[in-house]
Amino acid sequence: MQPFHRFQLRTRDVDGARRFYADALGIVLDDRAGEIVPLPAAAAARGAPSHWLGYLGAADVAATTEALVAIGFTTLGPVGAASVLRDPLGAVVGVIDAGERSRLPIAWCDHNSVDHAQALAAYAPTFGWVGTAVHQLGPTLTYQEVAVGGGASFGALCNAALRPEVHPHWAYYLAVDDLELAAARVVDCGGAVILPATAAPGGARFAYCHDAHGAAFGVRQRAAA
Repeated sequence: MQPFHRFQLRTRDVDGARRFYADALGIVLDDRAGEIVPLPAAAAARGAPSHWLGYLGAADVAATTEALVAIGFTTLGPVGAASVLRDPLGAVVGVIDAGERSRLPIAWCDHNSVDHAQALAAYAPTFGWVGTAVHQLGPTLTYQEVAVGGGASFGALCNAALRPEVHPHWAYYLAVDDLELAAARVVDCGGAVILPATAAPGGARFAYCHDAHGAAFGVRQRAAA
């Protein structure tokens, strides 16, 4: 089960970004549903780039936010129907009232930090996450899949931010029918492919990209029916 209930693009160019995802991937972002918003002024002032933000669903946003703050998360703004926090590893995540789920085709979510085990310990008590398959990708690079309860894995926690070029962050992967075509369209529409099509642990194929306004995102081959 996907614990994220909303995915939101925060961008410096709302109209341009909406055109990019429609033209490159056939995905129409709905501002009325909160799928695309201007980059908040405070974030822009700090030099933050355009970025995707995922919101975890919670029955009580205020109580959940309070519980997260108690174990080391930091709020980045007011708490209302939703909250935005920085986790103890440095990645930004949202919490939102657990209502209607996002219609966006998010196929996978990766948390990149310096310590995958600490990341699991940060999220597990509040959200009920459990570790599933573990993949050792190198001498120091561990990829820990995670699930909610006994469900299928929805993503993974990785210590990729041990590498100097990787900052702590959540990465979200949009499902596509043709990975190579999607990657080519990203480039044609002004974006960039940062990591060309490759196989993820478990065999799924993906590519990592920037949109035309600098927001990072992934595309992941949709599983055959």
